[in-house]
Amino acid sequence: MARNKKTYSDDDGRTIADMSGVSRPNLWSFRSPFTSSDDTEPSQEKKPDRPWDTSGQLSRRERRMFIIGALGAALLLCMILGVCFAVAILIIGRSLF
Repeated sequence: MARNKKTYSDDDGRTIADMSGVSRPNLWSFRSPFTSSDDTEPSQEKKPDRPWDTSGQLSRRERRMFIIGALGAALLLCMILGVCFAVAILIIGRSLF
């Protein structure tokens, strides 16, 4: 059973937004298995080989301070969670005995 194309009286045939390249997102992975060949065109700008490398942006001292700050924040969070866990164990232990 073929569908008949709907025609409207006020339709002049112009395309407002081309939706031909839009596809449904894949719910099971980040990449769509139905990629078009238009995405494989080489881009005009050169992409960096190592985008994570910030050697030209941060000095060695600044980078070290960021690392120490991040480790300090993680250590502080671990200490807070450890103290909360220890208090919970003490409360449970005293109520059982």
